[in-house]
Amino acid sequence: MSGDWQTLAAGAVVAITALVFLIRLSRPRKSGGCGGNCQCGKRDHRH
Repeated sequence: MSGDWQTLAAGAVVAITALVFLIRLSRPRKSGGCGGNCQCGKRDHRH
């Protein structure tokens, strides 16, 4: 009986991690920038 709380705690950690992962996966990705040919003045364009 002493290990029951550990089982519940581990299950809660797994459930919370899965929930956070699914929320982050379902959000649309933010646009990372201009892409390099817009002449916006950014100097660090990675091609």
